[in-house]
Amino acid sequence: MGNHNLGMEPGQIKSGFLKRSTWSELVELILHPLPKQHSSRWEHIARGTNRWEHIARGTSRREHIARGTSRREHIARGTSRREHIARGTSRREHIARGTSRREHTARGTSRREHIARGTSRRSILHVEPAGGNILHVEPAGGNILHVEPAGGNILHVEPAGGSILHVEPTDSRDETVLGSVPPPSPETPEKSTVRLQEAPPKPEETEAEPFMDSSLFAHWGQDLSPENRRAAFKQFQYYGYNAYLSDRLPLDRATPDLRPAGCKNLTFSENLPQISIAFIYVNEALSVILRSIRSAIDRTPAHLLKEIILVDDHSNNEELREKLSKYVEEMNQQKPGFIKTVRHSKQEGLIRSRVSGWRAATAPVVALFDAHVEFSTGWAEPVLNRIKEDRKIIISPSFDNIKYDTFEIMQYMLTAQSFDWQLWCRYMNPRQSWWKRENTTAPIKSPALIGCFIVDRLYFEEIGLLDEGMEVYGGENVELGIRAWQCGGSVEVLPCARVAHIERAHKPYTGDLAKHVRRNALRVAEVWMDEFKNHVYMAWNVPLEDSGIDIGDISDRKALRKRLQCKTFRWYLVTAYPEMRTYPDNIAYGVLQNSIKPEICVDQGPTPHNIPILYICHGFTPQIAFYTRNELIHVGNLSPTTEDEENRCLVDVNSQPRLIDCAYAKAKRMKMHWHFAQGGSIQNRKTNRCLEVQENSNNDFGYHLVLQQCSGQSWSITNFYRNITT
Repeated sequence: MGNHNLGMEPGQIKSGFLKRSTWSELVELILHPLPKQHSSRWEHIARGTNRWEHIARGTSRREHIARGTSRREHIARGTSRREHIARGTSRREHIARGTSRREHTARGTSRREHIARGTSRRSILHVEPAGGNILHVEPAGGNILHVEPAGGNILHVEPAGGSILHVEPTDSRDETVLGSVPPPSPETPEKSTVRLQEAPPKPEETEAEPFMDSSLFAHWGQDLSPENRRAAFKQFQYYGYNAYLSDRLPLDRATPDLRPAGCKNLTFSENLPQISIAFIYVNEALSVILRSIRSAIDRTPAHLLKEIILVDDHSNNEELREKLSKYVEEMNQQKPGFIKTVRHSKQEGLIRSRVSGWRAATAPVVALFDAHVEFSTGWAEPVLNRIKEDRKIIISPSFDNIKYDTFEIMQYMLTAQSFDWQLWCRYMNPRQSWWKRENTTAPIKSPALIGCFIVDRLYFEEIGLLDEGMEVYGGENVELGIRAWQCGGSVEVLPCARVAHIERAHKPYTGDLAKHVRRNALRVAEVWMDEFKNHVYMAWNVPLEDSGIDIGDISDRKALRKRLQCKTFRWYLVTAYPEMRTYPDNIAYGVLQNSIKPEICVDQGPTPHNIPILYICHGFTPQIAFYTRNELIHVGNLSPTTEDEENRCLVDVNSQPRLIDCAYAKAKRMKMHWHFAQGGSIQNRKTNRCLEVQENSNNDFGYHLVLQQCSGQSWSITNFYRNITT
């Protein structure tokens, strides 16, 4: 049960699919062209495999998820010639990427296509830039690739041929994909997924050129006329998915039943509680919202679905508001009060929008969803049955992917949901105890939530809803999961409750999320993580004291924790998330700079190579170093879990500096221990050689790293929260 073509071949467009008399009046409205796309202030780069591959990310911005090679990591690198390898080397090819073998890639195949695929162990990797520095990449051929992190600048790629590509970051409401994309099911043939959005044409380009190479048309739309292509591309730019095709698909289209086989044999209580479904959106395509509603109505037993709530987070698309209001009015004429509408007078973001949906709900159980989903047959009964059994369980469905270009539904494997130390959501392998049950219908215990969820309405209030002191988006699902576990509840993923979700090619309505996610993460750390809060500060490369980041008033959240008599974060790690790595021995972190050339920093360099380099300081993850009480230095991000690749430690290998898997280097008793004092030398304990910088005219920055007899060069690291002594 892999890709489902919905009765339509790619490129084959049929009109007149909007069915049912209640929608007949909307056909012409839905097919109208949409307003011009908003241009977000910075645009996230994606990359493909064949040639021109660049990494999807700007600031930490983890919102573009990629992943997959060995041990669940998506390597950001290309093929021959113009391969932007997520790294900094000569020719100024630098990295927007994560750590070794854990790089966040834009995925794709031929022609800049972005592939989101996972392999073994299903882990998601993310990248986090810091500060406002600008990175440049000049690949073979002399074209310039720019990465401009936070600060409202535009991020763009200019590949061969001169056309400019833009990819935007994750929508602040599109929370399901924020952290990660689970791998396709083994039964699902992997198809390349296009992830690039082309920018408006240059003046010298012809009218047709902007969309001739668009990823939208890689697997769809080849038979469209130029005029229809232009219309489809315009909507694609605005929404980040194929709204042109969506408008021509049935609102009540058939979808594949991707549940494990055993789900069909389950029986449930006859007295299940009713559910309210809240859909959160801003400037969504009308047909996508209507299909979400129709799907909920058609695949939820009528006696269980009490109401649908539409939460409009201040959409500025008047045409959408008008037509959706007309639809709601028509539906409520048939069933008074069935669809409620909540409209914000200003944009509040996903977190507060969800709380608005909860406040409007009246059923015993509330489901909080994005408005670009489609429900599978039989999704509701297992959810309501489980909550009836234990009202303190917060439920996530198992997600599948609605492809943004073809709207085919791709099955994803069963996963739990977790997070890394920056509190970005990620998928993870279910525990061995679950696999040993040999029952794929059994609930999967999960450390956190990654997206949409279902919860007992009153219990949600009892444990404090979502933290409305957070801003916009990011971290709220992690916080809710941690809070549920520590305060007497739990989180589960239900294999028999499947929901398909659109993963956009780009996110048109998102600004700079990094500062919001970082602020929210530090807020979670201060309230819930006790002595482990420093891990979040380390991961974000923020000083533990005097961070300069205003996280707002957290007194009410601390009071909530005390009132609920919640357990410690250490208990949480042991009980709910034992896979999480901890770093109690880290005593310093940040970028390593040499006094001779302080504007360049130690960088992990290209992967899969293990040669550290010097590169202009930017503060992205590849340059973050950690020094431990055991005198180890590792460079790159903090490996989140025991299922991820090990951290890479600095090692003296035949008088050459190398980055080697820390566990391997330890097992082989390699020369990996370094004496380091802030403002002093970095000297290997066994060889007495020092890590130093040396002039090298072949390097773009004039210096490279060497191990040699100590000459008195001094090094500094950005942050330390315990004194580093000699």
